[in-house]
Amino acid sequence: MKIKDIFFIILSITVFLTSPFPAKADTPPETAEDSGTTGHIIVRQTDNVLLDNREGTAVLSGNVEITFMSGDLNTRWDNITLNCENLIIYYQTDEDVEETRDISGSINRMVATGDVKISQPDGSLFTAEKAEYFHADQKIDLTGKPVFKRGKSHIEGSILTIELTKDRVSGEDIKADLILDENR
Repeated sequence: MKIKDIFFIILSITVFLTSPFPAKADTPPETAEDSGTTGHIIVRQTDNVLLDNREGTAVLSGNVEITFMSGDLNTRWDNITLNCENLIIYYQTDEDVEETRDISGSINRMVATGDVKISQPDGSLFTAEKAEYFHADQKIDLTGKPVFKRGKSHIEGSILTIELTKDRVSGEDIKADLILDENR
């Protein structure tokens, strides 16, 4: 990695963390379209960041809050927020490219640990000790006492899997209280 790349990364993090939006947004945009960003991850808050372009990792630790802007307004997975203690983002590096770029489009996998919360604009909430996102399969596996809550309904199990493209949640060793709502 060249000195200009290191400088660019430091400058990018500084600008990113001191940007006009507050460290913890009180009212995030309704959709990716409203924010002017699509297909991106917005870091709302973190205590520490370590970017390693050689290894293709970004490690965020301490009070992590990020928002995913899918850009697909036809899915409930646009504008979801992830809170956790630690997050490792694994992304594809391109050794032929000399300048650092936005890694959002090249993410392969993400692992969130420690008091994980995934919330959706409709009020749905997933909690677990660990969440692992797999880009190729478009799924999130939740382990460590995972729970899903929406309204008065809740599901818990030993593992919960969110299939993003199918808008489906499945699991193992399930205990559930489901309240059917005619309006959904």
